[in-house]
Amino acid sequence: MFRNFMRGRYGIDQLTIALLVMVLIVNIGMLFLADSILLRIMMILLLVICYMRVFSKNIFRRSQENARFLRCYDLWKERISLKRRRLREHQTYRFFRCPACGQKLRVPKRKGKITITCAKCGHRFDGKT
Repeated sequence: MFRNFMRGRYGIDQLTIALLVMVLIVNIGMLFLADSILLRIMMILLLVICYMRVFSKNIFRRSQENARFLRCYDLWKERISLKRRRLREHQTYRFFRCPACGQKLRVPKRKGKITITCAKCGHRFDGKT
């Protein structure tokens, strides 16, 4: 019976799961913070959006929304992993930015004053490691 009801409807995707996680976070936040009417309204609004997405028959539009979300999520995930990698490599490498093109360059530490050549544009500049 439920399977027949869901036929032709969009269902659950990554954006819906992310919205549900946000609802959970807001709900936990309401436990530790004062029970704010603003948080309650935000939680209800997120739940309504989730239900509208799950039961929507406009599959093309929902998949486009999910694709946009995944692009943003991938960019965010890439930035976080880049920051984590830079923190791990901070002990052994020094990072410079090319003055000509802005490319980020990684140079081993403890080499003294060296001339750095940008791999992207070929610009040469001096740096102290």
